[in-house]
Amino acid sequence: MSTSETTNGQVPTTPVAPTVDAPSESSVSESQKVTTSENNAKRLKKDSKHNAPMRQYLDQTVVPALLVGMKELVKERPPDPLGFLAAFLLKYKKEHVDKDSISET
Repeated sequence: MSTSETTNGQVPTTPVAPTVDAPSESSVSESQKVTTSENNAKRLKKDSKHNAPMRQYLDQTVVPALLVGMKELVKERPPDPLGFLAAFLLKYKKEHVDKDSISET
């Protein structure tokens, strides 16, 4: 007798769990849709710092310093590249960013 057969000659079947359908779009109320839309809009406004797209924001604030720092990193090739870059960025901030913020006031 094989392991898939029972004593009466029938092959046992595996019970299947019932499936649960996701709620249809029509079952979501209009007030829930509006609340979700408002929450998404608030989140997007909060996330978009200075109301600029992410790439533009990074290009204006971080990328210039990173490019200069990475050029120095390649020249030096230190044993601790992340530590070197961190120290470079702190020095860069003191020399460039802090001066700019003082002169703007």
